[in-house]
Amino acid sequence: MGHTSLELTWPADEKGDSLATKYGSIEGVTISKRTEFIPEKQGDSYQPKVQVVYFAYFSWWPGYTNGHHINGFLDDRKSEWENDPEGTLEAQQIINLYGSAEQPITTKTTVKGYLTTRKEVTKIKELEHPSLQQGRLLEDDPAYQQLNSIKVNLEDEQKMLMEKRDAFMNELELAKKEGRAPDLSLDFTKEDGDRVDGLMIELKLATKQLEVCKEDFAERHRSVGKEPDGVIELPTDYDSQQPTCSLETERVLAQMVALSRSKKSYNIRSFNCSTAVHQVIESGLSDELKEKIKNDGFDVSIISKPSIASPTSVYKAGMKLKEELFRLNLQSEETEQKDAESQVLKLN
Repeated sequence: MGHTSLELTWPADEKGDSLATKYGSIEGVTISKRTEFIPEKQGDSYQPKVQVVYFAYFSWWPGYTNGHHINGFLDDRKSEWENDPEGTLEAQQIINLYGSAEQPITTKTTVKGYLTTRKEVTKIKELEHPSLQQGRLLEDDPAYQQLNSIKVNLEDEQKMLMEKRDAFMNELELAKKEGRAPDLSLDFTKEDGDRVDGLMIELKLATKQLEVCKEDFAERHRSVGKEPDGVIELPTDYDSQQPTCSLETERVLAQMVALSRSKKSYNIRSFNCSTAVHQVIESGLSDELKEKIKNDGFDVSIISKPSIASPTSVYKAGMKLKEELFRLNLQSEETEQKDAESQVLKLN
């Protein structure tokens, strides 16, 4: 059968911070940071550059809340091994399945899809890669440093306001005992109180992002389950290279969040993991871009209304869309180059 998921990344700059703040506090899709190498144009070539980026992972699973569940990246890897989309197996379930209280390193699982015969596969639960960890510490990771600094600053501000509130309450009590007016320079204002409420929300978000960042960092050094059979990278308007024709980052993120909070139920035939990814990808195409690729002969229905939504349909549609956007962006660059050369000729 297979599974389809989607990950959105965008730069952790001022514009990216605004987007993460806008959607990060909404339950459903988890947003965090990681450190990546991105291509940066230097002269006639591209060189790798270290950059901190935001990422949001979207994976549509069956679930009890709203009829669906949004898995994280590690959830997907563990789910593949355990055949359990909702997380860790209960102790009694483990005993029933494996005959002991501990899950084995490998397990044999019987699988059958609609188009495949029943077969038994042996899966390895987890492989550690200690060699990758040499010289790499979480504390040295730029993404972790940024998130940890934000959390520490918020905690310091919260502590300062709590001390200010306590000092003012003590002043009110002391002034009452001494029969004098309180020192209003110590006043704990309404704005201070509102800021304390806001800090609680921001600290909850920062703590959540920090934990996901730790998990993501650790995941680079181990494998759980199986690597994806296919990965498609599509350009977005937040990309460092700023392509003219690309998916709109906020539209994609908004659709991921909207689906996660919807009452839409997982259904293997009518709305499965691949159906959800098809919808998310389509949401990133603006009306203007849809019209442009339609006029260029691209069949948008392979993204918006696939005959059968499956990992294969997502892969094929994604590849075709990537090729189409690449071609349109190449045409745009050539047009811009000709316009620039024309201006130079006019000036001469």
